[in-house]
Amino acid sequence: MKQKTYCILCGYEAKFESINPLDKNFRYDCPNCGTYYVDKAFKECDKSNIPLSLLSGFAWEDAKYGGMTKTAITLNSYQSILNTHYMPKTREERFEQLMLYYYREIGNDLKNSVGVNIYPASCYALNIDELTELFFEAVDKKYLALLSNENVTLRELNKNDFIQVTYEGAVFCEAIKEKRTKERVSRNEGNSIGTSIWSMIHPEVTKVAKKLIIDGHY
Repeated sequence: MKQKTYCILCGYEAKFESINPLDKNFRYDCPNCGTYYVDKAFKECDKSNIPLSLLSGFAWEDAKYGGMTKTAITLNSYQSILNTHYMPKTREERFEQLMLYYYREIGNDLKNSVGVNIYPASCYALNIDELTELFFEAVDKKYLALLSNENVTLRELNKNDFIQVTYEGAVFCEAIKEKRTKERVSRNEGNSIGTSIWSMIHPEVTKVAKKLIIDGHY
């Protein structure tokens, strides 16, 4: 039976229910983070040192795009999620993530407009203040065009306010996607090489050459 509570990732009002007879696994339905699953250990653990904004963003994207393969956030899996999924770690990367969110939402036509999303999970922002900065930085750079009164704060915007991604914003997003694709290919190649030859090479050579190889300097 669903109960009213607060989302353990973002603190927003949400509902949760036990999906295990022994109350070991739970499902949360959060307006911000979407539907996600946790185990009892993660639900009750000290989360003061866990980057919940990143897991909130992950849960939101997983709920929207994960389909039937939604990943549960457990005490044993959350660190693996942080390590193996793309998680923006710097302000610059969070800005990129915000732009990619809107770019993905508009689809293939720059004439489309989408409602403003004022929740940090959409770009993994640390909090609403940073999200405000990121959003209006994108507007100032003419990457986003706000189709309403521009003399407002993000807190004053709502789903009835719409934005468009500009041509400049689309170029920026395509560059981000290309950069991340190259980084992913390079990382995979480096890992592949690492498992095959680095253990056979002198440590001093490895120390100098491994990063160059991973970066694509063959």
